Amino acid sequence: MAEGLQLRNVSKTFTAPEGDVVRALDDVSMDVASNEFVVLLGPSGCGKTTLLRTIAGLENVDSGEIHLDGERLDDAPPFRRPVNTVFQSYALFPFLTVERNIAFGLEMEKRPKAEIRQRIVEVLDLVELSGYAKRTPAQLSGGQQQRVALARALAKRPSVLLLDEPLGALDLKLRRQMQTELKRIQRSTGIAFVFVTHDQEEALALGDRIAVLNAGRIIQIGTPREIYEAPATRFVADFIGETNLLPATYSANGTLVVAGQWTLRIADIGNVDGAALSSAESVSLAVRPERVCLHPDGDLRGVVVEAAYLGADVHLTIDLGDGLRINAREDAQDHSVEIGDSVSLRIEPRHTRILTS
Repeated sequence: MAEGLQLRNVSKTFTAPEGDVVRALDDVSMDVASNEFVVLLGPSGCGKTTLLRTIAGLENVDSGEIHLDGERLDDAPPFRRPVNTVFQSYALFPFLTVERNIAFGLEMEKRPKAEIRQRIVEVLDLVELSGYAKRTPAQLSGGQQQRVALARALAKRPSVLLLDEPLGALDLKLRRQMQTELKRIQRSTGIAFVFVTHDQEEALALGDRIAVLNAGRIIQIGTPREIYEAPATRFVADFIGETNLLPATYSANGTLVVAGQWTLRIADIGNVDGAALSSAESVSLAVRPERVCLHPDGDLRGVVVEAAYLGADVHLTIDLGDGLRINAREDAQDHSVEIGDSVSLRIEPRHTRILTS
């Protein structure tokens, strides 16, 4: 019997008020291991929340199947699914204490009172709110309310915890603290977490794997390092962090000419072969700004047009000519160039990625 969550060829459409059919999910397949933290990442309207809702049973799939630990899930009602959801709004009952909020779902299942009391103690300890059982939501901070929502969801010991942008209402500092707490809680419980966000840094910080969605499809799924260092498409490269996408021309002798200046061998990059390049409508070379280094014998030459001091780094924008610009990072302690300076840039081919789609 397969363990964990499996989605196979899941599709879902909606009819818009104008009468148009919107394909929210388009043949989505994905596996989530029983103790894995998977992040669904993508722009607004890409289908990530709809995917979460189909797992929870809040939306019915048009086609495809969802299985959990070998059991068919997509034809079961929400209350029969061993999953729980934490929403951005927390959805706490304002007139109930923390302990009563946590107990509510267990009471609806008619669990023994002694078991309910024990679960409340366990989950409050897990989210580090043991002294807050008698408080109401109005007596808690935003971060504390989020922890209560987590505790309530975990009290029923779900096989999968679904989190729909749960940190979106928090300020940046508290959001980062809660990211650390979520990772700690997930590791402590061993429960699979499926987390929806549109924040790239949050996805990289939290996920064991990240599924990047666009237009109802999973474009790429992999570890944070794989997604960041080896994007499969221009969309992924541009959406995850900051990326320079430099136009390139392929030559049949196995070389690329980048930005009209730099010639390099595709064998030194290696992620695409010559046959794929020769048939591509356009070719780009993706390189992260932190991989672009100032060097007197560099491969590209340009003029600094912007220099922004951001504490540890200086963010540079260099005009390579013909309106083409490239972004670079320089350690603030080594910062030596100013706006208007001519510079040379060196990029290691192994730190680049050829993209044709």
